[in-house]
Amino acid sequence: MKGLIKVSGDTYTSLQMAEITGKRHSEILRDIRDEMSKLGEAISLSIFAQSDYVNDRGQKQPMYQMGKKGWLQMGARYDAKTRYAIIDFVEKMESALDLPQTFSEALLLAGEQAKQIEEQTLLIEQSKPKVEAYETISNSNKLSTVSQVSALFNMGRNTLYAWLKKYKYVMGSHKPYQKYIDNGLFDYKIDSANGRSFYVTLITGKGIVHLTEMINE
Repeated sequence: MKGLIKVSGDTYTSLQMAEITGKRHSEILRDIRDEMSKLGEAISLSIFAQSDYVNDRGQKQPMYQMGKKGWLQMGARYDAKTRYAIIDFVEKMESALDLPQTFSEALLLAGEQAKQIEEQTLLIEQSKPKVEAYETISNSNKLSTVSQVSALFNMGRNTLYAWLKKYKYVMGSHKPYQKYIDNGLFDYKIDSANGRSFYVTLITGKGIVHLTEMINE
């Protein structure tokens, strides 16, 4: 990147593009003018700005200034390697803009980063009891009924059953789908009343944790 001169803000010049791509500056000027003729005046003037520079012989010569849009617009004209060089240049320049330029800016950035770390640490500490409770439930061998689990979610038994059916966890008969049984989320038992047999959905500790995450989403 040696020798490249940033003009202002995030604007760079056609001279830099010539250096990056290995093309003659006259070729870059020709290509920019061709691109402008195709884009039309309104768009062209929003991404390209005609300017000039003084060459080694003290002569004033034309050049163009352009921001990221102009660079990418020109990159689309060229072959893959040239296009890559243009995109790579833009990314490096944008990364350089994000770095602190003075000692005071560096201190400010360090302070902001320290604050973010402190906030993240506090969030982790606050989440520990919840995480530990989830782990205890997840590792539990206890099976819970839909009525018991619905109470944890502050919803009715029939509401939770409707949700389980809607998202294809259980069939209309209340028997869980086999894949969720195999995954260790659900189980079932067969009960009977008034001479009639029926399925009873059972939810494992792992299943409770899974449903908590899904319902929260």
